[in-house]
Amino acid sequence: VSTQSTGDHAHIANTDQLCEAFGLFFGRGAAAERFVEPQLFARLVAAASSELDTQRSPGGNAALMANVAARLGGSPLLGGPVGAGLRPLLHSRVQTVAGDSAGDVDQVHLILEYARGEQWFGVSSPRANRFILHSDDVNGKLAGLEAFHGKLPAFRPHTVVAAGVHLLQEQDGAFRRQRVADVRAALSSVPNDAAVHLEY
Repeated sequence: VSTQSTGDHAHIANTDQLCEAFGLFFGRGAAAERFVEPQLFARLVAAASSELDTQRSPGGNAALMANVAARLGGSPLLGGPVGAGLRPLLHSRVQTVAGDSAGDVDQVHLILEYARGEQWFGVSSPRANRFILHSDDVNGKLAGLEAFHGKLPAFRPHTVVAAGVHLLQEQDGAFRRQRVADVRAALSSVPNDAAVHLEY
């Protein structure tokens, strides 16, 4: 990397765009999440995996909340893909829509965390924050929505939390509007005695 230029890129296609986008949000101390083209993302994951201080954690928000609910004594139902990497990171009380499907592939998100005062090309971050990178086309299309809501009548939830809707920002307008309408319809079908929380 040899540039200090910054600029936002909704879809990151190369390392220059990655550095520009990271630099922009780092300099503001602002959180951001960006989609990375699959080939570049695979290289980034391989590089991150080779670092000694890399940490693996369950994510995104749905898996994190499911683990917390399970630790507090609940038996949450998690929608969306659960691959071989995520499965052992989930609490034993977390149930999944997909069961133990070998076909599910983990949707990796890289989280670049930085502290207040860290430096990037002479710029000091005004606050601690994170920059999230992903190439997640499965959750980005809310692919587990119908399967999750199909399981709800038998599951009889007390609370339904819908997370990941923000990933639709990567989709074209017509598709995004249709999936938001699908989320609305699915949440409208939740029994009245269950609380609904929408993470956006």
